[in-house]
Amino acid sequence: MIDMRELQKHLGIIPKAVKPSSEVEPTKPQNQTPLQITDPSDIVFISIDIEAYEHAHHKITEIGISTFDTRSLTNSSKTPITPGPNACDWLPLIQHRHIRIKEHLKLVNKRYIKGCPEKFDFGTSDIQNLHKASNIVQRILQTGSLDPDMLPSTASRQVVILSHGLSNDIKFLTQIGLPPTSPLLVNAKKADTQVLCRSSKRFTISLAKLLTVLGIEYKNLHNAGNDAAFTAQALLIMAVVEAETPDEVRRRVRVLSGSQEPSAEERKKLKWEKIERKRKRREERLAMRAEAEKNEGDVAGEVAGLKDW
Repeated sequence: MIDMRELQKHLGIIPKAVKPSSEVEPTKPQNQTPLQITDPSDIVFISIDIEAYEHAHHKITEIGISTFDTRSLTNSSKTPITPGPNACDWLPLIQHRHIRIKEHLKLVNKRYIKGCPEKFDFGTSDIQNLHKASNIVQRILQTGSLDPDMLPSTASRQVVILSHGLSNDIKFLTQIGLPPTSPLLVNAKKADTQVLCRSSKRFTISLAKLLTVLGIEYKNLHNAGNDAAFTAQALLIMAVVEAETPDEVRRRVRVLSGSQEPSAEERKKLKWEKIERKRKRREERLAMRAEAEKNEGDVAGEVAGLKDW
C-alpha cells in the first residue's frame, strides 16, 4: 500500500518544507509559494468502485473506473503541468467510465443505501454482460486505458489500483473473475484513500465525509462511476494539500468527525504501552511455567522419597 510520500513522488510533487498544520500559529500563514513539480513516474492511477446488490452481494450491479495517467502531466513543450490550488488543473485530466451489468439492471439498492445507477454524472453509462465487463476491467488494469480495445493485446502499463475502502473492491474484483493470484492484482501498486487520509480501523471515514473535508462538491454517491471519479479527485487533492501543509487532511478529518484521534506523540506512547503490556504478559507466562515445572519436580521428589521409605 503506497503512503502519502510515495504518492507525491509518483505525481512529481515536491512537498514544501513547512511545519505540520497542528504546529502552525493562526496568525502565521504557511508558505504561499506554488508547489515545485518534477518529473512524475510513468504510471496510471486506476480508481475502482464496484456496487453489489444489498440482498445478494454476489450479484454485481455496477462497475465504476476512473484513470489518471501521469503522462498527461507533461504538456507539448515537455514542461510539467502544475496542479494549481487544490489540484484544480489536474482534475480535468481524469477520465471516467461506468458499466452497468446487463443481468442485474433491475436490482437497485434501496434499503441500506440509496442506489442511483442511472445517474452517472461524468459521462454516459454503458451496459455489458458480466463476462464482457470482467474482460474490460482486466484489460483496463493491464493497459491503464479506458478504451483498451484500441491498444495491442501486449500493451501494458504500471498501475496503481485505487479505492476508498480497497479491500471491499478487491473482493468484488475476485467475484467478477479476477483471481487473487492474478499478476494484474499482485504486481499492481495499491492505494486507499481511507488510509491516505490517516483514518484507521478505529477512525474510518466515509467517502462523503472525506469529500466534505476536501471541499469537493458531490452528488449521487453510491453510483459506482461517480464514486470512482470522486475517489480519484480526492486522491489528487489530498496529495496537493498534504504537500502544502503536512497533516492538514488529518486535522480536517478530526475536526469534522469530532473524534479524539490520538496525535503522533500519543500514538507513539500507546504503541510502547502495548509493547510493555505484551512484555509483562510474556514474563508472567514464563514465571507460571517455571513455577509449574518446580512444583512437578517437588512432587516427583516426594514420590521418590516415599518409594525409598
